[in-house]
Amino acid sequence: HAAKKCAKSDIIAFLGDCMECYFLNPSDDWNRSDTIVQDFCSKYQVDSQGSAEIEQLFMGINHIVVLEVPLKMEINGALNRMRAAMAMAGKPTESHSWLPRCDFIGGDRALHHTIRLLQKFAGVIASTPTNKKSYLDPRRAGMF
Repeated sequence: HAAKKCAKSDIIAFLGDCMECYFLNPSDDWNRSDTIVQDFCSKYQVDSQGSAEIEQLFMGINHIVVLEVPLKMEINGALNRMRAAMAMAGKPTESHSWLPRCDFIGGDRALHHTIRLLQKFAGVIASTPTNKKSYLDPRRAGMF
């Protein structure tokens, strides 16, 4: 479906970039989730049928990442709805990752959760109007 040849390394980089989109806030300048498929398809001159397939692949990657590395607030919302839909379709719904079963590196202590939380906080700070932001007071030992 593409007019230009795409190297295996470019496909691997694209898949990694697709996964990375999930870990970035929508407001983050580095987040290309709105344009990543279009950019890839333009670069390799992919036709409309191929573009639709790549868009489905991108959405599938995002769903897999949601299933594997949800934050607590996501478990009760979108994740439960997604797992229910998958169960109705007869597909496995639980994470198969070994990380959640490891007390000291899985779950809320995992590095990928820390990165996601930092991104969420950065998004809140970035979207807060300047006149509403709290700034550090040098007379205090911190922000609070």
